[in-house]
Amino acid sequence: MDLEFDVLVKRFEKVLDSEEVLELCEEVQTATEPGEMNLLYGPCLILAEAIKLWLGKEAGVRAIISPLDGLPDHMLVQVGDWYLDGSGVSLLSELRKRWSENGTLNLVKMNEQLKEVASSSGIKEDFKISKKIAEVLTNAISARYAVSLLRKKLVEIE
Repeated sequence: MDLEFDVLVKRFEKVLDSEEVLELCEEVQTATEPGEMNLLYGPCLILAEAIKLWLGKEAGVRAIISPLDGLPDHMLVQVGDWYLDGSGVSLLSELRKRWSENGTLNLVKMNEQLKEVASSSGIKEDFKISKKIAEVLTNAISARYAVSLLRKKLVEIE
């Protein structure tokens, strides 16, 4: 990883771990331990929508679908070959390691019907919180800068 890209990733992770973002997500917390906020449980759609608002048209919200019941397990954002979520910035191969038991990963484009299914399976949505998180991201990192680095890195790995 080049230094500039590494700095972007670290800064993104720092914003996600900030008290401000974690406090915004506390009301939708479904983490296993009281007081332990985890952006991968419960508020993943809120965070995905915040990242989409921050990055704009370059970003697309995706869902990881469970092979067991066909329901959404997780929501994240895709920009080119990069995926952004509560864990940070990952390539598809890294997502497979985290989210796949058998090496396959069913990623689908988010739509309104899928949002309803996600909501019924416990994945929370709150546009007001997403918008506030997007503002925190925007104040910390220029979206244009982030997208340009994600694109640049994509060209380098091809």
